[in-house]
Amino acid sequence: MGKASQASLGHSSLDKIRSHLEHVAPPSGDFDPNGAWERPYVMCLARLDNPAGAANVGTLRLQRIPAVPAADHFILVVEQSARMGGASQQTKAEIVCHNDALASLQSWKLDSVTVGLDGKPREETRVREAMDALGDGVFRLGQESLRRKAIRGRNSAPPTCNWSLMEAVQRLQRLPPGEAPPPSFDMLEDLDALRTNQTITLCGEIEAILGGAKVPLIGYVQMGEGLQPTHYWLDKQRRLLIVAGGNRALILRNGGEGSK
Repeated sequence: MGKASQASLGHSSLDKIRSHLEHVAPPSGDFDPNGAWERPYVMCLARLDNPAGAANVGTLRLQRIPAVPAADHFILVVEQSARMGGASQQTKAEIVCHNDALASLQSWKLDSVTVGLDGKPREETRVREAMDALGDGVFRLGQESLRRKAIRGRNSAPPTCNWSLMEAVQRLQRLPPGEAPPPSFDMLEDLDALRTNQTITLCGEIEAILGGAKVPLIGYVQMGEGLQPTHYWLDKQRRLLIVAGGNRALILRNGGEGSK
């Protein structure tokens, strides 16, 4: 991996969100990706009439809670609000993840509902489920679920999800030998849509203009069936600042990081 001074300036995955990056102020100080932290992101959607601009369409908040005293898993709390026209989709999830290379799923509880213009939830749209791993990539529904479905990945290993992968990418460089990501894996997008044959690889270092200053970033790219290439951009402390794929992006909200 080259030095930051030799890194290229910018990347095509950031072109559509340049107007947002001008106002980003990356957090400073040390960061432990294996510790407890909380981080809010802004969800952006690129506007076809303005390639350099993007509209805010929601928010995402992730909170990592390490398991005590066991170290083989952790809890990831997710709160997401995504606007759809005048309504919004409000999703809350508590995910128990294996403390492995991809933060693969052990179990989760999810509650998601559409909220109308009047601010009231549309109960007929509510999805509530509790899932537990049975092994070989198979999950079963718990008694709390309001929908019925079977989840069976093509890979025998437990799948990850897009939210837990955001946690895992921060730990990839620090993994001990033998714990590198598998050649391919399955992913549940929003704990729902199965995306198979996914890979995530290092794509190098760049310098990006964030808040008017050049900031060195480390990049990973995810590729696979059912998804456009998705880039994850981290700072030198391994904080995930930006996720950019297709016409959508997640950008760390200014001053919004909390860690213990």
